[in-house]
Formats: sequence, structure tokens, C-alpha cells
Amino acid sequence: MSKSPISDERLLNSSGNDGQNGWKYEALAVIQDIHSFVKQLTISSELPCDENGVYLNLETKEETILTIEMSSAGFRICGHQLDTNDLTADDRTVYYETPYALLDNISPKYRQSFGDQLAQKLQEFSDKQMIND
Repeated sequence: MSKSPISDERLLNSSGNDGQNGWKYEALAVIQDIHSFVKQLTISSELPCDENGVYLNLETKEETILTIEMSSAGFRICGHQLDTNDLTADDRTVYYETPYALLDNISPKYRQSFGDQLAQKLQEFSDKQMIND
């Protein structure tokens, strides 16, 4: 199902509890999308989730531990431990447009597992094509 950009913007930029729920909804979608490419990814229970964004606890396949801020600016590393926000955002802060871009930059095993999954899906598609021909 495709969403319009307007409804996505409304969901992400709502105020109050709706904003909190919108960010949690988006975070759960990200977790669902990338869970097979990381060791662990959860919503932080210690850091706030509000109209400004949500924090995710990430453990890469290389066992690197990070806290990721997910906001309207994108995804950024904000801590090198779980549930931490001790890296202040400034003009040099790198924001990634997608979680895939962030993982591509920090996790070689992500690239490998993503490539393996893509190759597997292409092989399955090819096999189905051969059966249908």
C-alpha cells in the first residue's frame, strides 16, 4: 500500500501524543525492514519519543553498539552505548536519509547480508520464471 507524502508528513510531524505514536509507528516499520541485517534493533525505553523523533538502540552484526536518533532530519548516531544521547548534533553531524545508508556506512556485514538476500530473491524470481516458461 502506498502512502501519499502529505499523509507521511502529517504522521511524522503531529504534535502531542499523536506525534509520539507516529514516530513509534515509523520506528517499528524501520525495525521490521532491517531486522534481518542487524543483530538487534529496538526502540529506546530510556530516551524520549515525542514530536521531535525517537531513539533506537542498535547492535550491528559486528557487535557495535549505538544509539540512533530518528527524526525529520534523518538518522544520526547519537551515542556509542545503548540508551545514550551524548553526541551533540552540530554543523558537522552526519544525517543519513535512510537506515540503509547509515548501515552501509557503519556495517560491512550489513552490505554482505543485504547482497546475499538480494541474490537469493533474484534466484527465486529466476526459478519462478523458468517454471512458468
